[in-house]
Amino acid sequence: MAALGESNLNKKSPWFGLFCFSLAIFLTLTPVLAAGSVKVEKVTENISQPSLDCRISYPHLDGINNQDMQERLNVFIKERAKTVETKAQYNAKFEKVNAVMDFKVTRNNDGIMSLVIKDKISSAKGDNYSQTSLTIDTVTGRRYFLSDLFIDNADYVEMLSGQIKNQISRTGLDKKQIKTFKRISANEDFYLTPDAVVVYFEQGEYFSNDCAVKEFAIPLNTLSGILKPRIWRA
Repeated sequence: MAALGESNLNKKSPWFGLFCFSLAIFLTLTPVLAAGSVKVEKVTENISQPSLDCRISYPHLDGINNQDMQERLNVFIKERAKTVETKAQYNAKFEKVNAVMDFKVTRNNDGIMSLVIKDKISSAKGDNYSQTSLTIDTVTGRRYFLSDLFIDNADYVEMLSGQIKNQISRTGLDKKQIKTFKRISANEDFYLTPDAVVVYFEQGEYFSNDCAVKEFAIPLNTLSGILKPRIWRA
């Protein structure tokens, strides 16, 4: 992915030389994980300008049997990276900005792959955090939503909400609430690890900005009986 190609500038423009001097983009495609049936490669792009330092890494998926779904997922991920880059470049028009985006594959076994993409855009005004996650079937490429993890008629919303409330109280996060947490939505943002389902809330959604994105890991063994067997086996 390129933030801005040479073709976007007229080579006769006086800004062209400055552009070439100030913008350094290095694109790499490095294998970082090949587990199960899906290979995840790391695409890295660095942009250096007088008012912008932008380091972006995002995953490229390969090996999903459904090629159409694989392409859609890769387009979705690339657009997410482009959004972060565009926002950073816009903010850099007014102030010095440092932007970082990276990802982690948190599970890739038993036909399920889960990853989380995190970004931070920093300036003198403060740090802005955001994240996106994907959990997919490694054969079909179908995306899992939170409700897909549980058997029919399972009261997972109340079970997860109860555990999150306990964690908020136990860790003192209740003192950081800007809005009282009551319950998650039926398809709250999440990702999987081998041992937990991690539910998260965006910066400023329930807690003060200094808390960044807040994650709550719910051990899978505490959800025994309502998880689908493919998600976790006791």
